[in-house]
Amino acid sequence: MLLALVVLVLLAGSGLAVSRVVERQVDEAAEQELRQRSDALREATNAEVQRYATALTLSAAGLGAAGRPTYDAFATATAPLHDMDLAGATAIVFIAPPVTDHDIVAQQRHWRGLGSTGLVLEPSPDQGVHVFSVFSDALDGAVARRTGIDVASAPAPYAALTESARAGEVALSEPYELIIDQSLPPEQRQTSFSMTAPVLRPSAEGDELIGWVLLGIRGQDFMGGVLQQTAQDLVDVELLAASDTSADLVDVAGVWSSEPGDRDLRRTTTLPVAQRTWTLEVTADADALVGTGSYLPRIVLGGALMVALLLAGLTWVLASGRDRARAQVRWATQHLVEAEAEASRQAALLGAVLDSIGDGVGVVDESGRFIIRNPAARALLGIGDSHNDSDSDEPDTWPEHDGLLTVSGEPFPQAGLPLVRALAGEPSDEVEMLVRNAAHPEGVRLSVSSRPLDAVGQRGAVAVYRDVTVDREQRAELAAFAGVVAHDLKHPLTVIIGFLELIAMEAGAPTPGSPRNDRADQYTARALSSARRMDELINDLLDYTAARDAGLALTEVDLGSLAHEVLEDQLARAWDGEPPVVHVGALPTVLGDPVRLRQVFANIVGNAIKYTAPGQTPRVEITAVTSDDEVRVLFSDRGIEIPRDQRAAIFTPFHRAHTQGYAGSGLGLAICHRVVTRHGGSLTVRDNPGGGSVFEMTLPLGRTSAPRTLRDQPAAIASRMPVTPSSAP
Repeated sequence: MLLALVVLVLLAGSGLAVSRVVERQVDEAAEQELRQRSDALREATNAEVQRYATALTLSAAGLGAAGRPTYDAFATATAPLHDMDLAGATAIVFIAPPVTDHDIVAQQRHWRGLGSTGLVLEPSPDQGVHVFSVFSDALDGAVARRTGIDVASAPAPYAALTESARAGEVALSEPYELIIDQSLPPEQRQTSFSMTAPVLRPSAEGDELIGWVLLGIRGQDFMGGVLQQTAQDLVDVELLAASDTSADLVDVAGVWSSEPGDRDLRRTTTLPVAQRTWTLEVTADADALVGTGSYLPRIVLGGALMVALLLAGLTWVLASGRDRARAQVRWATQHLVEAEAEASRQAALLGAVLDSIGDGVGVVDESGRFIIRNPAARALLGIGDSHNDSDSDEPDTWPEHDGLLTVSGEPFPQAGLPLVRALAGEPSDEVEMLVRNAAHPEGVRLSVSSRPLDAVGQRGAVAVYRDVTVDREQRAELAAFAGVVAHDLKHPLTVIIGFLELIAMEAGAPTPGSPRNDRADQYTARALSSARRMDELINDLLDYTAARDAGLALTEVDLGSLAHEVLEDQLARAWDGEPPVVHVGALPTVLGDPVRLRQVFANIVGNAIKYTAPGQTPRVEITAVTSDDEVRVLFSDRGIEIPRDQRAAIFTPFHRAHTQGYAGSGLGLAICHRVVTRHGGSLTVRDNPGGGSVFEMTLPLGRTSAPRTLRDQPAAIASRMPVTPSSAP
């Protein structure tokens, strides 16, 4: 009897330990799922906000380019918004510049003359300065929106107008109730906000503020659909925003899962939105996130206890006597068979789950031998059911055997494979590769994530494969479409510029009897300036498309020679004051596309020279730090510093950190970032001690050669470039 109890205690303890390990893994899986779901919600929310901000920015830019803010120009600039499916958007409104009480009658007559027929300005009696809505276009199906409202009487949108005018970019108001919603029943009102963008008219003295465009947005209608689609009824999501008048967070939008259970998992993240910060709270029931896996610890514990009881009983039977032992052996054997059948059913259930999911799953042991490859993984990798995994057990054979390539079509480095990295203890996320073999002659593009495994002393790794071929093709088609549109605009715009230049030449040489028309000259000059700015923007769009989609002509590139070619072009122009002071250190040779890398150098050096405070001499230093397999090229300047909160945003399309007095499209650094990324490198920015910025470009190193400094170049170039010591910037 005592022996049977000892056996029972030992086996039950072992089963409990195994159950705890499985339970911990299930909990970690639930936490990981919540993190991934939260990150997906954050990315989806950020993408939707950026889509609205981009639409508003383009409308403001179109209205500013028109020169004169008439109703027809407003209707033309905002017409594309009707086709963009802007959920929650109520109306797009043009806000006139501020006026005082004495100017109200004149302003009303002025805006009526510009197309706002029947406009009646309604000044707030408590405001000394008034900001009126003069044009409006409904986006939610309403017949019309009232104009003439004094926005200065509404603190939230008025504060957003002030901020957007100061920053020169899109600004967001604090949460409030839209003026048009205050007449609705309380149950129909939503927490809303306004998104504003300044309308800037280009002039010789710099951009001139001629008003704002304001987009009213209802929060739940705006984000409810995106949150619902991303949450997939598995988690509760609340999007919160801070109020300027209260310490409490205000609900902007939210969705709630229909799954029952305790919300025992919670994750809170922040999301920068224009100049504000929103909070994303995600809660979930752990059992709902991991599904049937949440019952696995109980199944393991139950099975272990069952086996412990059976063996303890068997021991007791053997000790009790031969006759009874024989009968009990038969009984125990039957129950062991049943336990084995139950374990087989559980294994079959887990196998069915792996077979049914759409993503590929592969598991290898510590030697790299595949233990599991579900049907989706075999299909994505082009491996048939009859394939013998032992043929590709060695990780060294995977790239050649399975046809694994980089997205640029070169053999994938064995050390960089996600499963190889996971076996070394390094997780990886969304590594993209191309699979091209007999089953996939055209190639399939996969996104692969991997994690190390250490289950009950057995080490290994697991990888999840996801087919992103269609997604990347759609992105490529969209980029190609943008490039085609920009290319098709190029020819008619060139014709327009040519005729405007002819008109300007004719106007500059009046004939007898036809005196000069100064106003016509002024209008021609403005039109020619706007057309040239549009030509520059189209060129930037074409460069932006080519930077991502055009093939790379890889060859050995001497960065020293490349830098001096760029500087020669920069310094060939006429300078109003002192020319830039430039120092070029020793730069190595890398493997890259010389045309694209020249574009990177030209954009970064051009920005360093352009964004220098008036009256100061531009100073630029280009140096490099080389390691065994990469080079870090440092562009240091003494120009205007980039705000810390905009250092990541400056590499996104159309974002400009400085807009007052500096022209540009906001695409230059986005082009640089794309080119460097496609070369397998990175591009970042940080403060330069003592003032200015340091842009750091990291590139894989090609065959090195003797670095070339300024003194290696022809004397004609060196004489035009003032040189400073390497520590000058």
